[in-house]
Amino acid sequence: MNLAKVSLVATVCFGITAASGVQADGEQVGVTLPDLTPAAVQEDGYVDPSLKRRTSCTQSPSRPGWVMVQPKGYEWRVELAMAWKALRTRRMLAEDGTCTCDTLYPDWTAARPDIEAMWESIGTQPRAKWSPSTADLYYETLSGLSREHSNMSVAIGRLCSSPE
Repeated sequence: MNLAKVSLVATVCFGITAASGVQADGEQVGVTLPDLTPAAVQEDGYVDPSLKRRTSCTQSPSRPGWVMVQPKGYEWRVELAMAWKALRTRRMLAEDGTCTCDTLYPDWTAARPDIEAMWESIGTQPRAKWSPSTADLYYETLSGLSREHSNMSVAIGRLCSSPE
């Protein structure tokens, strides 16, 4: 397929127009297209399904696409991020003693550098390519984040039955 047809398909299907076109001799000049990889498209359009099930705190932020949309083999990132969020919530509830929408459904933006650093500490490969030492590091990190959970679950459930 020639570049003119690709441009037409991109314009019709995706609403994308090139910054500049193709010269008469067929040479490509300054065509810029957005990132249309499946992960980028899904991340931008991600709508957290848990938001629809909420009966309270419906105006609070949901889980962001940069956390929930991961390439195949990188689902471990979601597991770590959710464990991090659960630990953060438990600690805030223990400190404050009150259950608020801000505590239960935080804005993830400020935590993004910390979460991405945690992911990087595990590595950059999909789970199928992990060495035993990488797998051990992942499970140690996950269990460290989850350790407090069982001790506080019942108290948090009672405290947060109707958030303020």
